[in-house]
Amino acid sequence: MSGWIKLHRDLRKWKYYKKDGYVKLWLHMLLEANYSEESVFDGFGNEIKKGQFSTGRKRLESETGLNASKVERILKKLEIEQQIEQRKTNQCRIITVLNWEKYQYVDSESNNERTTSEQRVNNQRTQNKKLKKLKKENNNIYIVEKQILELWNSLNLKKWTGTDLQLEEIGKFSKKFKYPKEEIKKSIKNYAEVLHNEKKFFNYQWTLGAFLSGGHKNFVSENFSDKDFLKDSKTNDREEMYARIKRDCNIEEGE
Repeated sequence: MSGWIKLHRDLRKWKYYKKDGYVKLWLHMLLEANYSEESVFDGFGNEIKKGQFSTGRKRLESETGLNASKVERILKKLEIEQQIEQRKTNQCRIITVLNWEKYQYVDSESNNERTTSEQRVNNQRTQNKKLKKLKKENNNIYIVEKQILELWNSLNLKKWTGTDLQLEEIGKFSKKFKYPKEEIKKSIKNYAEVLHNEKKFFNYQWTLGAFLSGGHKNFVSENFSDKDFLKDSKTNDREEMYARIKRDCNIEEGE
């Protein structure tokens, strides 16, 4: 039998509360009683109405751990106190918890409040699980993008804070690359080396987004040559290099 029962705190004021076995047997009877509006039938064909259950002295002894004589004394006392009724048959005894409705009454308003509260807690738990799952998925999605961002920021280039929007932008640019992600990292290192080297003439500072959208093309392995950026290279070569970079990256004059 599943479900729950109500238990009022006034039980502590019950005159048998401190008497050995009384509370245990009383709670057991509340738990065993039929709580359905509809009658059920026990294994002997007896009709069991709401607030009733079918049992026996030996069975109660086995289920509660109280010896049979103590069970019998407590049942007799509760019957005298008009808290229960007993009807014995040849096969079992049927116990009725009197005033069952009083003990287990659930008004619709309090029940609705409890249900609403439980739903609110369950919804919050579900929402928290979804957020944790989404956060985990986002972390897995942006692993490479975060590595690219961390590398960029570690090389004293124009910093990006690494918001989800920026990570998404890195991901979008990365999908357009014909180069593997590791090659993009190499291009960033090549760019930083040129930018921070006094022997190199190139000093244009991109943001990571601008670099990924075009600047990287000139720094990937197949296009990059360290000698092309030396200050003592031919003027024509430098002008050609700048022209190519401007063309690739849409750099305006004076930038």
